[in-house]
Amino acid sequence: MNDILKLYKYYKGCSKQACRKLDGCFFLSVDSSCIKYYVDGLEYAYARTICKRDGGELLRIDSESKQEMMVRILTYNLHLTFDMTVQGTKDDAGNWLFDDGTSMPYFNWNKDDGQQNNSDEERYIYIKSIYNWQWHDIGPEARPFLCEIRA
Repeated sequence: MNDILKLYKYYKGCSKQACRKLDGCFFLSVDSSCIKYYVDGLEYAYARTICKRDGGELLRIDSESKQEMMVRILTYNLHLTFDMTVQGTKDDAGNWLFDDGTSMPYFNWNKDDGQQNNSDEERYIYIKSIYNWQWHDIGPEARPFLCEIRA
């Protein structure tokens, strides 16, 4: 794991000055946080470690308003077109949890594409650009990911 983590540039702190689009970031003045994206794919545990190292966590989408805000940012500000891992894991009982163990109160599954499909192997969440950033459950595959860093 350490070799993989060494590939990533250390990024700490979140201010309007430190959070630049050049660095794959977007500053959210509404809650003084920085959304940082990584295009190099990592498995969930590695991605979570990178976000923690940067002083944040994988992006937590916990409401419809946050989902809508992220759709606007990813589509119109950052112009991203690839699928991104966000925070959320399924436990053995089939409950979806945030990384701190709290239950997830909001979901935006892509029902037109049969999501969530309830497979035992698919325990993580990614959002798909071609489906307006709706949610899909996935296995441990490496994917680009989004971090949220609070100021």
